[in-house]
Amino acid sequence: MEPLIPKAQTAAAERWDCGVEDRAMFTTIVSVLSSGCPWRHL
Repeated sequence: MEPLIPKAQTAAAERWDCGVEDRAMFTTIVSVLSSGCPWRHL
């Protein structure tokens, strides 16, 4: 089974790594969803 399981770090995961901490990203998303502020105003 182990050869069929992909490694945790893939090219797709590296591509989305933009250097923003998970907590900061989460708080931004929650803030936009709760306030109704458009993304372009951030």
